[in-house]
Parts: sequence; C-alpha cells; structure tokens
Amino acid sequence: MRIGIFGTGAMAEALGTHWARAGHDLMVSGRSAPAALATRLGAATGSWHETALFADVLLLAVPASAIGEVLAEAGSLAGKVLVDCTNDPALTGAPVASRIVTQAQVVKAFNLAHVDIWRMKPPVFDGRPAIGPPVRRPGGGGGGEHPGPRHRRPAGVRG
Repeated sequence: MRIGIFGTGAMAEALGTHWARAGHDLMVSGRSAPAALATRLGAATGSWHETALFADVLLLAVPASAIGEVLAEAGSLAGKVLVDCTNDPALTGAPVASRIVTQAQVVKAFNLAHVDIWRMKPPVFDGRPAIGPPVRRPGGGGGGEHPGPRHRRPAGVRG
C-alpha cells in the first residue's frame, strides 16, 4: 500500500517505522526536515500535494494549528483515507480534519495512546497487542473493504 505521511514528528516516525517494516511504500512531507525521516524510513519525500497524489492512505501527524494550511496545500483528497492522529485539547467533537476535508474519509486513530506505545515492537498496551489501522496490505487486492475487527492486526504485523 502507498502511505503518505504528513508530518515529521514522533508519531510520524513511530507509525512510519512499523509501516516501512511491513513493506508499505511511503512518502513523507513536512515543514521540518522531511528528508531525515524519509531516509530513516526508506521513504520518498514530496510536497504536501505530491504526497497526497502518491498515497492511498494519508497519516495526518502535524500540530493541530497547522492542519488547515497543510490540507489546503495538499489539494483534493477525494477517494483517500485520511488517518488523523492529531490532538488539540481545546477542540472536541468530530476530528479536526473532518471539519476541513469533506472529500476524504477521515478516521481518527492513534491519538489516545502515547507515542511510546507506537514505538514498541510490537506495540502493546497493558500487555495486549495494540490494534493497528484497518488498511489493506500490499497485494491484498479488494476494493477497499473494511476488514472487520477479527481481521485487524497490530500495526506493522503481516498476516
């Protein structure tokens, strides 16, 4: 799968590391040193717009205050899944990204566990495997069907 990562911080690196290990194709964009993270992940770099065009799924891992700017520069996200892991204690209700991007399917995920959980190999919480995103694996085929709870695996685990 082609995963675009908007952001270069701790969450982008933690989740991107698992996805790179699982064999996904990655592209990173960010305001600060995307090349450094991309090198560590074995990923390409691109602008916000290039990353949006590249990806089937996008991770939004930028400060909440930058969401509007990033998504405006990314352009159309029609047909994309946008995984929003941002946190802003001042905002409640629907994910911030879903208020801005109406043409993407926005999924709020990964924001309720500290980044150190996502750095674990494999990620665990309270001794149990942490559940990863419902995304198709490379070569998985299908038309984007949701795999359902019994088919979910820890982030980065094939199988």
